[in-house]
Amino acid sequence: MNGLSILYAPNSTVFGLFAAGTNYSVDRTAVANLNGGTFSEDTTTFEAGKLAIPEKECHIFGGWYDNEECAGDAVTTPKAGTTYYAKWIELKSEDISMEYGSTQAVPTIEGVTLSSWQSSDSSIVSVEGDQLKANKVGSTTLTADATTEVGGTGTLTVDVEVPPLPSGGGSGSSNTTTKTVTNADGSVTTTVTNKTTGTVTETTKYKDGSTLVVETKKDGTVTTTETRADGVRVKTVDAPEKAVTVSVTIPESVGTTAILGRTEVNYGTVAVDAESGEVVKLSVPTEGGLLVKLDGSAELTLVDNAREFSDTNGHWAENAIDFATAHEMFAGTSETTFSPDDTMTRAMLMTVLARFDGEDTAGGSLWYEKGMAWAVANGVSDGSDPEASISREQLAAMLWRYAGSPVVEDGIDSFNDAGKVSGYAADAMRWAVSEGLIVGVEHDVLAPQSTATRAQVATILMRFVEMLTK
Repeated sequence: MNGLSILYAPNSTVFGLFAAGTNYSVDRTAVANLNGGTFSEDTTTFEAGKLAIPEKECHIFGGWYDNEECAGDAVTTPKAGTTYYAKWIELKSEDISMEYGSTQAVPTIEGVTLSSWQSSDSSIVSVEGDQLKANKVGSTTLTADATTEVGGTGTLTVDVEVPPLPSGGGSGSSNTTTKTVTNADGSVTTTVTNKTTGTVTETTKYKDGSTLVVETKKDGTVTTTETRADGVRVKTVDAPEKAVTVSVTIPESVGTTAILGRTEVNYGTVAVDAESGEVVKLSVPTEGGLLVKLDGSAELTLVDNAREFSDTNGHWAENAIDFATAHEMFAGTSETTFSPDDTMTRAMLMTVLARFDGEDTAGGSLWYEKGMAWAVANGVSDGSDPEASISREQLAAMLWRYAGSPVVEDGIDSFNDAGKVSGYAADAMRWAVSEGLIVGVEHDVLAPQSTATRAQVATILMRFVEMLTK
């Protein structure tokens, strides 16, 4: 029985199936929109005052709703004169590929209870509770009974493959060893060692549904694949004598997020977009690798982009200078010098922030013309005194405006010279101190009017990028 005009008499007998446009008593009927589903002529029971359960191929019934979006709570007691819409949940799961000897959780579908899992060939993949275990090379099919709270029923079918080992050998235990341990945080790590190829694969499954797979080959190549609970997937390949590559897949539903390229990094390590060739500005080194903030899927290459300067070795800001120059925020004063203790001008910072924002600052009658024009147009600076040395409070004010002028309640009264902060920069200095961007030159001295050196600016910019990335 297909159609949109299934009509019920909630408090009397069922009128039955009517063609669209048929006259009926509004005060004694309700309309059911099947949304592509059907009522089985053989099995559907129509009862007065109840909405029957329809069916739809490859889907399971998720309830009747009184709105087209099927939002809110499902309807249990229908009312006359109302149209109800059938909600459908797709009964589908991606095909599974399992390495011999590995285990993983059975698939799940939100809003659906899956039970009574069975494997068409348990000698290949067996079901043990809510875990699948790959016993030997081959293919099998899993099935599970699917139910919903509103009475929907169906069957989920999933194809599973256990591919041959890389060496082309069989699945015998003589070729591999498998060890599974439960970690202190509740995660489970399964380590599979291929005796033939020397490849070691560690698969860690976390309680939140995320997984981390680390494959180490005999030649030293390490491939790390992280699949987060929100669907973000990050694959990092670190091969000897080659640049580290990172493939990032971000679902549209996630939007902007920070990912971790898991490899050894330093303050000169940056992520380069493989398509544009540009350095990704929002990236910072961490103990676990390079943290990169992205607004969509990307192919990245991690490289050491640090500059060699003769006057920064051993300098207190050496790491920050490596970071700022590797991120191409600003350059040295020559090919071999950075001049860390020289002052920085207002024009320099305007240009740095313009480049950081993706503005092309090349050209113009003055080297800073385009950077200054960008700063004025975006409310970062009024463009005055571009060649004057920038003070610490002016630096804070420009960064604060670039960040959107956030409101901060924390004060700066703990500094003895807090009263020397100019009125226009008071909110900016509070913000910069609260975020850890600016610290006192001494324990209780803020020195807001003092000029900022190139080393200080590099340090503050590194902290600024860390704040934006995390």
